[in-house]
Amino acid sequence: MNCRNGLDEQYLINNDEQRLADEWRFKNSSDPLGVISGEGEASVQARDIRDFVAQVRVSQSGHVTGIEYRKKRDARISFTDRGKRIDVALVGDEAVVLAALQVASQKWGVVTVDGPTEFKLLCAELAAKHGFRLKNSEVQTRERTSNEALSKRDVNPYEAHKADILERIDVPNPSRLDWMIAIRLRVTGHSRQAIAESLKRNAPNGRKQEERDWSKYAERTAQAVFGPRGDREFRHCKLRASAWVRVEGRVPIPHITRKLDRGHGR
Repeated sequence: MNCRNGLDEQYLINNDEQRLADEWRFKNSSDPLGVISGEGEASVQARDIRDFVAQVRVSQSGHVTGIEYRKKRDARISFTDRGKRIDVALVGDEAVVLAALQVASQKWGVVTVDGPTEFKLLCAELAAKHGFRLKNSEVQTRERTSNEALSKRDVNPYEAHKADILERIDVPNPSRLDWMIAIRLRVTGHSRQAIAESLKRNAPNGRKQEERDWSKYAERTAQAVFGPRGDREFRHCKLRASAWVRVEGRVPIPHITRKLDRGHGR
């Protein structure tokens, strides 16, 4: 079937071509999806979730192909229950991920999460807070332990975020970990120059085996964090600003976090 010959997503759904419909919907999107799945129940039914509206998708033959959930007064799809899995579109929105995990836990009890690393990390945080059961071996669901360093005013933001991430999820690639930390620093309002300086000062610690120019590495990473890829991840993660400001030992200030939501910090 060729999606270019005047066909659209609804046509594919009506003809029970859900996989092709999914491909059609996200054909122009570079934003990654989060996926929650489990074993057993594959049926789809609308569930009553506070602050969300459910819309049933039905094929022409009468089969329910999925349930789309949107926040009230928001036209964007938050997540979709497809039966065997739940696709999360707004992976950085804590309220959306919490709602998706609630649906998944009702369906399967124990769930597996996949997708962007920060999405899996957010799932781990919510699992620890709300008691969801995650099957992933690399995702930790234990309660956050107290960290005296976070209560001090001279917290090193890089080290604070590093500890917070590694407490919940295994990130074996040090450069990937640096990227995640740098995105968090942008979300919490640090400038590109400040992020570069933080990476230059902290990233080499314990990595003597890596032969690289750390100054150039730090500059390139900071520049990329404010580039197209960084912009996409910032959009997904900006709702985490308040939580990540607290990781740095600071108290979120409402008017400052509103500025962060609009993308300030360059």
